[in-house]
Amino acid sequence: MEFNREGALYSVNEAQELARVIGEEHFTDLLVISHGWNNDSIEAQDLYTELLTNLRAIIDDGDPLPKTMKLGVVGLFWPSKRFAEEQFIPGGGAASVGDPGRESVEQALDELADAVTADCHQKIEEAKSLLNQIQKPDDTGAAARARFLELVRSLLPTSDDEAGEGDPQLLAMDPEDLFHALSAPELSSRAPGGGEGAAWQGGSPGMTGPVSGGAAGLLDLIGGSMAGARKLANYATYYTMKRRAGDVGAKGMNCLLGWIRHTAPSLRIHLVGHSFGARAVTAAVNGEKDIAPFSLTLLQGAFSHNGFAHHFDGRRNGFFRNVIADKRVLGPICITHTFNDTAVHSMYAIASRLARDDASAIGGGPGDAYGGMGSNGAQHLIDGELHRECKVLLPRGGVYDFCAQKVHNLLADDEISGHSDVRNKSVANLLLRILQCESN
Repeated sequence: MEFNREGALYSVNEAQELARVIGEEHFTDLLVISHGWNNDSIEAQDLYTELLTNLRAIIDDGDPLPKTMKLGVVGLFWPSKRFAEEQFIPGGGAASVGDPGRESVEQALDELADAVTADCHQKIEEAKSLLNQIQKPDDTGAAARARFLELVRSLLPTSDDEAGEGDPQLLAMDPEDLFHALSAPELSSRAPGGGEGAAWQGGSPGMTGPVSGGAAGLLDLIGGSMAGARKLANYATYYTMKRRAGDVGAKGMNCLLGWIRHTAPSLRIHLVGHSFGARAVTAAVNGEKDIAPFSLTLLQGAFSHNGFAHHFDGRRNGFFRNVIADKRVLGPICITHTFNDTAVHSMYAIASRLARDDASAIGGGPGDAYGGMGSNGAQHLIDGELHRECKVLLPRGGVYDFCAQKVHNLLADDEISGHSDVRNKSVANLLLRILQCESN
């Protein structure tokens, strides 16, 4: 089922026909899966095929679904920009230590152009023309940096003022302060995580000590205004896709699932989202229509770890707090998280840096206001909302003690190697255990 850039269903007739068929075929369970940052339907299809093939293999190997279950699967597709994985891993990307390179910044600007909906060719070309000037320490450089930021901001969608996402800083921060924050080197180290969210010593995800030598990813060690420009373009692309995922979920997905719920009142709906898709399915649950899913599974979610939070800063709730407070999910809410997910952590380390006066400060961990669901799990929940005894993603064959209407932060260090490693047998095993859950 497809959605457009504005978040609406691509074909209302097809959606209504799907809802009708689901009702007539008397499915007991429906697995609804949303991809993350892919740039075509083939990549999304590959994700769904491999994950479901692994699920089928486990079932056929003697670990069956309940005999009375009739399971349907719906794969969703919406236009999202793919981040190249190499941008987020140590040693990845086009930049070399000491010079991030004009080419890498131009590539980031081209990716931003692909992500936005407006006709932006002229603005992108003007931004590229400023790259020789933005490194200058004089007034010419300051003017170039200010114009570069103005051009990037003009391409972005309207902010929804989502707490914990760094949007206010991106949209309103002084140009020199912003470039200073994004240009500073960032050193970090990693500590073993726990089930309530990954432990944090201020580090680059997946690394056991200070990063040195040739290790350079999106969290650039190289610094400088050119590195700041590249981070800004990448973060702007992330911001655009984050907003689109929310629109797709709150509009099109919520509408589709509302129709399905109307035609099949007793159907158990299982929502699964990867990356931005995790934000999309969460927004669908948070939407206007009450879709009452049985389960919600967020695989390396690319949205704030405060999304479900209660008063994470002493007064504000997370953007999707109502999903938890209103008990909109009938069964388990499962969230995989690991610092191996350099992509998600990188975006929130940038957001954290933008919000700080100290540009050399390290952020993005579970104790920071800015952190990702896919790296830290859900943070700042009320006592009783988190199932503390179920806190690790298990390998194939593992059995979970799920609790209905509770959050399960599943540390995935041993089972998920990176942001896109969510189609393996450990993840398939998790989905199988959720499907095997009995309704209350």
